Amino acid sequence: MAATFVGAAMGAGFATGQELLQFFVYFGSEGLWGVMLAASLLGVFAYSVLDISRRLAATSYRDVVRHAAGDAVGSGVDYLIAFFLFGGLVSMVAGCGAVMGEQFGWDQFTGAAIMAVLAAATVLLGLQGIVDSMTFLVPFMFVGIVAMGFASALATGYFFKPLLWMNPASAPVPFWPLSAIVYASYNLVLTLAVLAPMGANTASSEHAAMGAAMGGAALGAAAIGGYFAITSRLPEVVAYEVPMMFVARAFGPLVSTAYAVVIIVSIYTTAISVLYGFASRLSPDTGPVRIAFILATSTAALMLASLGFANVVRVLYPSVGVAGMILLASLAFAMFRR
Repeated sequence: MAATFVGAAMGAGFATGQELLQFFVYFGSEGLWGVMLAASLLGVFAYSVLDISRRLAATSYRDVVRHAAGDAVGSGVDYLIAFFLFGGLVSMVAGCGAVMGEQFGWDQFTGAAIMAVLAAATVLLGLQGIVDSMTFLVPFMFVGIVAMGFASALATGYFFKPLLWMNPASAPVPFWPLSAIVYASYNLVLTLAVLAPMGANTASSEHAAMGAAMGGAALGAAAIGGYFAITSRLPEVVAYEVPMMFVARAFGPLVSTAYAVVIIVSIYTTAISVLYGFASRLSPDTGPVRIAFILATSTAALMLASLGFANVVRVLYPSVGVAGMILLASLAFAMFRR
């Protein structure tokens, strides 16, 4: 459960360092408090989704949203989430193209097309295929991101000098507490599609709490590692669309290639999560119509990925987060009401 939660959230923006830069690093040392606040919120609200889904025996995130927000508001939030799940897929596909371009010199369209094909193929296998993929891949991703962060901080002497660089005016959200809330909000939206059906199969409220707590803690630890990696290479790292690749290159071609694989795996786990959620909401469960829908969605995401990864992160992610705050408020009210 924790591995699936982490895999769904730790996508292109996270592993590349682009979202950590924009939501936390720009705030300097205060950004570290933002990381911890965001991880705590993710753990609490993931538990809320899992437990509501368990009690409702939910078949999709729609059941959870409408239970928490009511039919009127829930219906609007439901369709907003579906729209943003597709936007998340665009972001993942664009992110893969950016990594392939910066690290391997590939044409970005080719890298994006590979991710679109892999995501579609996995989602056609169903939810169990997604869970199996994440359970196997997430520990590899987690170790790679945390190790890179601490290695870079040690190599640059970051732990022994104060952080003087900050540029909050460049952040998409103006204050670090609000930035942390928006970050938690959009990550919950991106993970909702797999948390809800998984919660329906959870044995007890205690199991849901344990899975959510472990997932939130792992995301927090990985985000701190990424924060250290990026801040240890400021201000040069800000100029790169994939900041963590710039950090990895300082350790030589072998490490940078290995970290590129970590990023691609992270992108893949989130891509299959958001594509699965989008397809589950808007197409039948089985049959040729679902196959055609998944293939058409992946193709459309590939076409829109040409907008550029950094642009997608800067515009889409805060928008998802602000809209997702309605979901956070609804889930908080549902927990209080219970």
